[in-house]
Amino acid sequence: MKPPIFLWLDGDHDRKEPARSHGVRLGRSSAFAIRRIRLLCLAGMLLALGGCTMVPQGWLPLDGEISDDKSAEASRLTGVGVESEGLVLGESEGSGLGPTQLLSSVADQLAKRRDASARREIHGYPDVAWQLLRGPVPATHATALRAIAAAHDAQCIDPSAATWQALLEDRQQRPVAYQYYAQRRAAFLETLRQGFPDQALQTHPLPPAADGLPALISIDAWQLTGTALLLDGRPAEAAGALEQGIRIAANQYPYYEAHLRLQWSEALRGAGRIDQADAAWQDAVAVAQVGLRANPPLLDPNYWQQAAYHRPVDQPWPESLVQTLAQRAARYGVMTDTGQTSLSSTSSQASVERHLWACMGQWWLERGEPQAALVAWRRAAGFTVDPMDQQRLELAQAKALLALEQPAAATTLLVAISDSTDRQIQADALATLGSLRLASGSTKQGYALLSRALTETDSVDWPGRARAEADFGLAHLLVGDQSTGIDWLHRAQARFEAAGAHDDLLQSLENELAYAEQRKLTSEAKSLRQRIERLQR
Repeated sequence: MKPPIFLWLDGDHDRKEPARSHGVRLGRSSAFAIRRIRLLCLAGMLLALGGCTMVPQGWLPLDGEISDDKSAEASRLTGVGVESEGLVLGESEGSGLGPTQLLSSVADQLAKRRDASARREIHGYPDVAWQLLRGPVPATHATALRAIAAAHDAQCIDPSAATWQALLEDRQQRPVAYQYYAQRRAAFLETLRQGFPDQALQTHPLPPAADGLPALISIDAWQLTGTALLLDGRPAEAAGALEQGIRIAANQYPYYEAHLRLQWSEALRGAGRIDQADAAWQDAVAVAQVGLRANPPLLDPNYWQQAAYHRPVDQPWPESLVQTLAQRAARYGVMTDTGQTSLSSTSSQASVERHLWACMGQWWLERGEPQAALVAWRRAAGFTVDPMDQQRLELAQAKALLALEQPAAATTLLVAISDSTDRQIQADALATLGSLRLASGSTKQGYALLSRALTETDSVDWPGRARAEADFGLAHLLVGDQSTGIDWLHRAQARFEAAGAHDDLLQSLENELAYAEQRKLTSEAKSLRQRIERLQR
């Protein structure tokens, strides 16, 4: 079995087994992507090379650059970088990190003293953290659970409201009351899963005001009750239950409020209260979009997918949301159009949809859900007529295909757009091809493609340039050019630091540390360890 190749091919959930396919993984800019790296046989290979280069003078033709290259079979950087996890299809075309897996991953990060990385990982999965915290108390990883509560509280709960941290403490002081609710909740959910919502409501009711439990438990109980009433075909009663939950969540629990309002809109629609349903949908979107502008942003693609699917035909997206999405899509490099458009026409609504699905694709890819990302970007392409935006979306789709371990399909897309008249698109496509070839062991081809992407377009910037520079640094190290390789790594690290890409920076520093340790560069290795320790706090 091949070890995973450690390269930056751009782009990790509750699985019964976190089955990992060792191979190419699209690096994601969250803590879940970071692991301790190693260099497989790198020391011997580097010493054998002794500084000579394996790269020919001049450039290979593109066809040659992507053909099989057996000359570098042993020249492989290895470690973490590009792993792909098994895919479980679900409501959003792909399953993400689940509660158990999030808890284990955070525990692992904390054990390695990567507190900052753990927080960033938790912030990447607000929906999973909520699911974990509102469920049964895990038997293990108490420290990790408290860390998840603290990070989730800071991201999703108003400072004046009762928090999950307080609830955890109260649960230790009064375990009996919580155990009683947890038992009823478990029975309620099991009966729902068996397809008997009426029986769940009759035999295992969840009275939110009972037992003097905190508001967070009441919100949970009202939401579950409303769900069961909807499943039982009683939308008017469901609307009443959900409204009770909204009253508790309003102003203090905006993330939960947005979810409840979106579900409330569907209950109202089912009850025939159309005007109220439309207003509820608008309120749900208005509450949720505030999170997109927060720091760190609240990015929940599953929520926005539901908001898009349930948008009333005659209800436009808020103009402020359009602007936010357009700016984000441009920042991700999947769209270029950030101009203002009127929201009164059908075409402008299509513009909103393309920006929304383009952003959701990026969010899903960063969460390790490439199948969902691929579907989202293809949907965005269906709303797009601009040729350059089409090419950017094709580039994004290629990266999702790489995450799905479909390099042939990805290569076809990348080659097709590698001669784009847009220099950013061309450079990104060439760099992605280069990283792919380098990851497969084709050092000469990968080096040449990365060189074309970076040195021929020195004045061109694109969202993935720093990762390409990091790969180019590794390519130089692989061919024995230590000085130039370290220079490129430092250039990439400066970009990561300036952009606040802490996990990308950490991953690159760990690569450099592994190299320094292999070459017995004692002083450099010590300095790198100290910097990594500071970054992990």
